[in-house]
Amino acid sequence: MFGIHNKIEEIKKVDRENNNSSKEEELKKIDEKKKQVEEKLKKAEASLKEKELKKDNEEGKKAEEELKKIREKQEKLRKKMKSPEKKEEKVVDTSAWEKKIQERMERERKEVVEALKKLENGKGVKHLRHVEKRMSPAEIERNEIRDAIKEVEEKKKQESDFKLMKKFEQLNIEELKELYNEKEKIAEEREKIEQKKIEIIKKEEEMLKKKVELSLMEKKLLRKEKELEKKKTLADE
Repeated sequence: MFGIHNKIEEIKKVDRENNNSSKEEELKKIDEKKKQVEEKLKKAEASLKEKELKKDNEEGKKAEEELKKIREKQEKLRKKMKSPEKKEEKVVDTSAWEKKIQERMERERKEVVEALKKLENGKGVKHLRHVEKRMSPAEIERNEIRDAIKEVEEKKKQESDFKLMKKFEQLNIEELKELYNEKEKIAEEREKIEQKKIEIIKKEEEMLKKKVELSLMEKKLLRKEKELEKKKTLADE
């Protein structure tokens, strides 16, 4: 009886040992699987971070390219406008242009004064017309030169009306026709001059309008440049 009982105990002991060893093996397998899963998770996290970094780098490169294009456009605009190199002002400097116009106006004013003096003395009518043709309509209107010319011409006309009437009485028909034709030619020439002056005024107005448009465009580009630089700074952070 005791021998059988001992054998039964031995069998139970072996079973317990076998069960323990199988459980240990199972635990080892579970640990290995756990390690494999952890490795996969680490690789997935690393891959995700790498993709995010690549995406950020690509966005940063795109922002840099766009910023470069905007700077190139801005530089072209500056060259077209011939603005000064003071970047902090961002305003087109027209002082040189204004000075040149002022000097020209002063010079032409002196010429007109001289011509008016000659006209009052009964000389220099052709010279006066020559000076008037050389001047732009804006400058004539600005300095009231045209009014001065008309005033002197009216005065001379009133003084010479009586003399002209006497001359007309003595002229024959052919001479009157010739005089009328000459008057028509002068009127046509004056009309051409007036038309030319109107065209010059329109061109000056268009130039001023273009300058204003270029200035506004430059301001927009500067705002865009600041926005892109801000985006780039945030991307780098």
